[in-house]
Amino acid sequence: MNSDTELVSAATDAVCGTATLDDALAGLVAVLRPRFDLWHASFCSHPTGDPHVTILASWSLAESILDAGAAIAADISQIIVGVLAELHAGNPARFVVGGDPDSLVEHLLAANGVSSMVTVPIHCDDEGLLLLALGTGSSDAFLDVGRSFFIELGHGLRETVLQLVTTKDGLSGSG
Repeated sequence: MNSDTELVSAATDAVCGTATLDDALAGLVAVLRPRFDLWHASFCSHPTGDPHVTILASWSLAESILDAGAAIAADISQIIVGVLAELHAGNPARFVVGGDPDSLVEHLLAANGVSSMVTVPIHCDDEGLLLLALGTGSSDAFLDVGRSFFIELGHGLRETVLQLVTTKDGLSGSG
């Protein structure tokens, strides 16, 4: 890919027309992995008022307990609280894994080879938040990409991912 705009377009095209969240995530990973050396990717939801973030679909290079259906307490660590605040404000959030040695989430990510994460808001309204989480084995893989790339990616994924989340068939492959 020659540009970030082309990469967003290719990622959107890879997700469009998929039948399940798992298929959408597989298509997205196939496009983004060469650029970012992805080790983890997931679609997650955080319904308004719910104390948990739920993984709806997950892909990982390593065996992981962060699979579809896993629920993570939204207040389990300060990093999660901060990330959710940024996402609810419509902003992508990046963090380097290892900043909080007492964080169980960071420990699980590091055990799976993830050194840095970026989370991308796909949709946020009164009902809740839908997000994409991407993890890479490099601590600086996401630093050379501007904030606008991730905002455009979230916008590009919104229609298809929302449709898959709201249809029973879209969730059936993610359990």
